[in-house]
Amino acid sequence: SFLAAPELPELGDLIVGRVGDLCARACSAFSMTVLNLGSTWGDVHAEALEASDLALFVMDQRGTSVEACRQASALARRLGMPGARCSYLVNRCGQRGGVTGLDASLALGGAHVYELPDGGRAVDDLVGAGCPGQLFEQENPLAQGVLDLARRLAGMLGVEPLRDSGENTARRRITGRGARR
Repeated sequence: SFLAAPELPELGDLIVGRVGDLCARACSAFSMTVLNLGSTWGDVHAEALEASDLALFVMDQRGTSVEACRQASALARRLGMPGARCSYLVNRCGQRGGVTGLDASLALGGAHVYELPDGGRAVDDLVGAGCPGQLFEQENPLAQGVLDLARRLAGMLGVEPLRDSGENTARRRITGRGARR
């Protein structure tokens, strides 16, 4: 399942104090839950980290994004999340150059960093049109990268990300946090 921030940012405070419960409810229905928490930190993020089995820090190819991710990761550790529960991702790798997974890994003290390929203009067009599922139907490189990443993260958690029956055998939570500035 994918849970995103409310459309109106001012409504985000309505879930403060209830994030753990929301995570538990989502995880009772799905084998893996991803929360997109945006790029700024607050009480909601701390609650989500406490309720999560894994935090995925997402950065783009700018140095400032990598630095923001490094700072967010350090904050997660100060909040008590072990480094083993933190994973990292550089989005839109490839044609545009900029920061690579290796660059980000060095900045993060040698942590493993996943790379998602740039899916090209089709990503912006289809997501903007509200049709992201077509990326998977077209076997877009980004969509294929997302599937591969989901499988890897699920493997780390010991769950199967794609269900072919209506039953869940395990419940785990992943918190996704974009580090953009």
